[in-house]
Formats: sequence, C-alpha cells, structure tokens
Amino acid sequence: QALIDKQVISDADTQRWQSLGVAFGDLLANAFDLHWISYEDDLGASKALRYKQTENYVFPVTLLSKRVQFKEDLDIHRLYQTLAKDIAAFQARAAAEAARPAFN
Repeated sequence: QALIDKQVISDADTQRWQSLGVAFGDLLANAFDLHWISYEDDLGASKALRYKQTENYVFPVTLLSKRVQFKEDLDIHRLYQTLAKDIAAFQARAAAEAARPAFN
C-alpha cells in the first residue's frame, strides 16, 4: 500500500503494476492454498491462481494494473479482504461438493 500511496509506480507503467500483481498473487497463493496456472480462453493465455482442481480462479497479475488503467482507487487491504471472502466462498462450495455422496 505504501508504494501506491507514495505513487512510486507511474500509472502508465503497466509492467511494474503487473509485477506488483504477481507479488500480491504470491501472497494470496500462500494464504489460501491457491496455485499458479496458465489459463487459456478465447482471448489467449494468462497467468491465474486456481483453487485445487476446481474451476475457481483469481487473476492477480492484471488485478492492479486494470484498476489503475480505469482510475479506480487502490486500497490493497480492502481488495485483500474482498478476495478473502470470495475465495472462502468458493473453497466452501468445493468442500460441500466433495462431501456430497456420489450416486451411481
């Protein structure tokens, strides 16, 4: 947050914002048992964090740079708290699905 508050990175420096997104992603991965993967869709490939073998993803590389690009306020603590709630929700759904008995 200090880097953001002190405006150490210029708004136009997308590469540095994305590097900061990678560092933020590493923090999320360690805190929430997420793993880096290469995510591919119709628009191409990008790096994402995935929860186990589910279809639940977080895209931290562009998380900050997109907010800067669209002139949104960056409050890392608030962003972390929001993501923590979202991640906890998909982890709970995955646990509930795994606990559900399989019928053949």
